[in-house]
Amino acid sequence: MSPRALRSRLHEQMATYGGQPSTKPHLGLHEVELILAKDRLETVRVAPDLRERSADVIAALRAAAERTDAAW
Repeated sequence: MSPRALRSRLHEQMATYGGQPSTKPHLGLHEVELILAKDRLETVRVAPDLRERSADVIAALRAAAERTDAAW
């Protein structure tokens, strides 16, 4: 997902996301999946190596959603 899409589509949803990311073994090293239903964020899935750092993953996604075009 592009930074612009992350900001425009998921800015508010990432700010209020309170779920815990699930781990999916099919994801590669440092991969993250955002599962959307239409335009609603359903869940976040992380690679097994990120399982212990799921709070950091959510924080990084929130920070990315806050960035403006100029910051990228």
